Formats: sequence, structure tokens, C-alpha cells
Amino acid sequence: MSKHRFSRYLELLRILGSVGLGNYIKIAKYLILNRSQPITIHGRTVKLYTLPHFNSRFRYALSHLIEMYLYDLVHRGEVSRAAKVLGLDGARYEECDVLCILGGIRLRAPKEEALQLLYQVRQIYINKIYGAPRGGVVIDVGSWIGDTVVFFALNDNYVIAVEPSARYVEYLMKNIASNGVGNLVKVVRAPYKVDQGINLRLLVAMAEELGGNREIYLKVDCEGCEYEMLSELRVPGIRNRIKYIAMEIHRKSGLEHELLETLSKYFRLSIVCESPRTIVIRGPASH
Repeated sequence: MSKHRFSRYLELLRILGSVGLGNYIKIAKYLILNRSQPITIHGRTVKLYTLPHFNSRFRYALSHLIEMYLYDLVHRGEVSRAAKVLGLDGARYEECDVLCILGGIRLRAPKEEALQLLYQVRQIYINKIYGAPRGGVVIDVGSWIGDTVVFFALNDNYVIAVEPSARYVEYLMKNIASNGVGNLVKVVRAPYKVDQGINLRLLVAMAEELGGNREIYLKVDCEGCEYEMLSELRVPGIRNRIKYIAMEIHRKSGLEHELLETLSKYFRLSIVCESPRTIVIRGPASH
């Protein structure tokens, strides 16, 4: 471990020191597994957010310490151990890839993105941060290596997978094939950029053609291009076809509050999780 990372460990441990090591381990496990049930502290059963010392500074320090721990596991080659910590069945490196296993699901990603894959699988398949729609058509903007695509397709949805990166599309196609959902997925390589939205009108038309009268679900994680999609969501003819939305909003100099306010006019939103960089929201249409 580098001197800088070691000093960062010490700083975080100092912030966490007031709760005692045993309690820290319990809370760390609670945070990692994102459990809703109470935990026992000092012989009392309490909910995590009722603890007086569990303020935002403490929460940030603890979550960052967990991330550093998992980062070190992955970069020491102990990717299987990191997967177990996150409640997954396993993971292993295979040449230039990392393979993540959960039940009968197999997902591959570039080796250098192993930790992101583990976190994503935990969040999507276990915590279900994007919800779990069934029997609809999902427009998946920002499909990456297909982690969400496979999840949606296994839940009996048609999926339009939108991904601009040729490298990720290659992994996307492999993961679709290895999980046997190719008949439910249409891949669209859309060259969107942060300051350039995508053609939502066209994607809605594709969803209608693919799924007929099935309800349309919109999932967005496109590294900032969600701001450029807002103008199309204001158009009733497009917006009214979308029955549910799930979106990862990337914080952008306070503009995320304006985006949330506008989306709240059209969807009954709830905040699923937050970090210093992003906010994940989801909810049904209000019409």
C-alpha cells in the first residue's frame, strides 16, 4: 500500500474511532449489504440512521473506507474475496477479462473495471436500484457491458440497449449471448456525448415497434447526457409513452436540482441512493 493510501486509511479510521472496532465492523457489514433490518449496538436493536454518531461525515468516511478495502482486494488479485464481501457467488480473472458470477448469471467486463462490475452486479441484481419491471420494453441508455440489459431481459422484458463505445458493445454482445437473452435484445450503438443527447423520440418509436402495446420503461446512465434528454421528455407525445423512469443523475454544478424538479412534474420520483458524484432516482409516471 502506498504511503498516501496508508495515511488516508489512518485519517478515516480516526473519524470512525468513536464507535469502537466491533460496532464499526457491524455497521460496515450493514452498509456493504445494504440491509433494511435493524442491527444490535451495545445490546440495543436500532436502525442504522438513528445512531447519533452516524452523521454525514461519518457515513462518508465509512463508505470510503469500504471502497478502499475492496479496491485493495481487487488490485491484489483477490477479486473472488471482494465478490464474497459484496454478497456475490464469486469472480475470477480470465486473461484480459473479469468474470462475475451470481447464481446462473455470468457477466464479463475488462479486467481493469473489475470493482465497478462487482458493485454494479450487487446494486442491480440484489439491491435492484433500477427496480425490477416485468413484461415491458426497456430503453436502456448507457448499457455498458450489458449488466442491466441481461437483468431486464431475464425479467421477461424486451430491451433496446444503447451504448456508444465499440469496446463495451463487444462485451455487451458476449454477455447477451452467454446468458441466453439474445432474442429479447436489440443493440443500438448511439454515439452520444455528455453535451449531446440522444434521439429519445426514435428510441420510443423502436420500443413501440419491438413490443407493441407493452409498457415502456426508461433507464438512463449516460455519464451526463441525461441533461440533454430533458427537452424531449418535456414533449407530451414522447413523455406519455414512458410509464416508468430510472436514472443516474451526475451532479453538475447544482443543475441536478433543476433536473430533479422538472422530472418530478412528470414522474413520482424517489431517491434510491446518493453519492458525492451521483444521485439515482426512479418512479412511475404521474399521468
